[in-house]
This record gives sequence, structure tokens and C-alpha cells, in this order.
Amino acid sequence: MRKLLFLILAFHSLPSLNAADPGLKRYLYLSTPDGAQGGGSGKGILVFDIDTGHRFVRRINVEFKEGLRGFCGNVKRHAVYYTTTNRRLGAFDLEAEKVLWERQYDLGCDRACITPDGKKLYVPTGWWWKGTNSGFLVVNPDNGDVLKRLSAGPAAHNSIASLDGQFAYLGTETNLWVFRASDDSLALNINNVGESGVFPFTVDSRNRLAYVCLGKHVGFDVVDLRTGTVPHRVLAGDEPIPHRTHGAALTPDETEVWISDQEGKELFIFDNTQMPPKETGEACS
Repeated sequence: MRKLLFLILAFHSLPSLNAADPGLKRYLYLSTPDGAQGGGSGKGILVFDIDTGHRFVRRINVEFKEGLRGFCGNVKRHAVYYTTTNRRLGAFDLEAEKVLWERQYDLGCDRACITPDGKKLYVPTGWWWKGTNSGFLVVNPDNGDVLKRLSAGPAAHNSIASLDGQFAYLGTETNLWVFRASDDSLALNINNVGESGVFPFTVDSRNRLAYVCLGKHVGFDVVDLRTGTVPHRVLAGDEPIPHRTHGAALTPDETEVWISDQEGKELFIFDNTQMPPKETGEACS
């Protein structure tokens, strides 16, 4: 059986990619359709070969019952986990190509993440929910059982599990929360992040810095996770662009930050070898 390395939907910091085992095949798995926006490519999972210029490999047909909110994978379980617009969380085995289980939750479920050891799913209750019990559902990946609830701020939306398995990060309204995966305790809550709402973010491989998209301009806040401060706000363009930013990623070697102007349909690239990161002048339309 070939060894698989999952990269779901975006580049994230994986230093080992630069010196990959020759027997390691690297694939990008992308789910469709998106539950928040129109378009898409039918229902299912699209597979791309990273090592051959992201060549399209195949489609895995999956009859998702509705549009998708989030999608994350785990190599130890050879499975991906999807959340949908109808409060649904499901598990799909990529080798057997079958749905393992599906569950629905009272508040809902947004862009979930799973720890690298495959032992815990962290599931945000959703950007639409602003009650006092908003936050994370800690879920058993075996069957979807809720193990516990972690309270956080309103509109819990995006999440990332750290590559070293230590932390689970959660974005709520202009807040970034950091929970310890070992015991689910709160390690850090940083407020006044971003401009408005809650938007995508990424985190470096050493848990030092987070890059959080802005809600009213094309740009991002640099968050120092060691001090709990926001030392830099970085804007794209010669003049501020009054569009929301809806995507942030680090290249595998972490030398560049990429952000997206959703309305303008452009990608902006920043040199991350200096601080604050500086726009390189390269952009993709």
C-alpha cells in the first residue's frame, strides 16, 4: 500500500515535504461543492498529485447530502472528515472509499480540524451561532460522539490543529483562541485580532506566529503567539483595497505568505523571511 500524505485544500507548513521519502506520494484532496458559495464541480473529492505539478488524478464520487463547510484529513486513519451546512459531520475512508459515519449536532459544525495522532476532532459550533455555549465540540473520530464542549467567544468558525499535536486553534469574532490538545485546557485568548467578523488564518510550524485575514481590507494581522500580542498589520497593494480577505496560507518552507482577495479574485504573495512580511509584487489573477 502506498504511503499517503494529506494536504487538504491549502498549503500548510510541513518542513518534511522538502526532503520527502522517495516512497511517499503527496496528494492534495479537495472537496466539492462549497456550502457557502456557488460553483463547484459536482459532488465528491478531487485528487491532485502534488509532485507532478498538481496534476489531476481522479474524482472520488461522494453523495454529500448538502454543501460543505469544512474538510480535514488524517493519514493515520486514512480518512477525511467533512462538515456541512445542515449541522452534519461525517467521516469518509479514502482507501475503502465509503462513508464510515455521519452525525448531526444541535448547534451545528463549521470548519473542523483533527490532531495529527488522529485521536481528537475539534469542531467549531459555527459562525452563525452567538450563544454562550459557542466554541469547540471535542469529538471522537471513531463515531462522532461528543467528548466535551469548550466554551469560547461567539461565531466559532475556523480551526487548525498544530503540526506537532500540541494545540488546537480557533477563530471567533476578532479573537484567536489556543487550546492544549493534551487536556483541552485554554492556553491563550488573544482579542482585537482582525477588523471585523471572523476570517481564515494560518499558523507556522513552531507555534510562534499566526497570520489572520482582515475583514474589511486585503491584508492580514501578524499575531505573536508567544506574547499574545498583534505587532503587525500588513496590507496588500499600493493603496488599501476595501475587500475582505478570505484565505491565508504559508508555503511549505514558510518563506512566503499567500492571501486571497475574494472579491477581486487575486492572490497576493508576501516575503515571510522578514518581519513584517513584505509584498513581493507577485500576484495571480
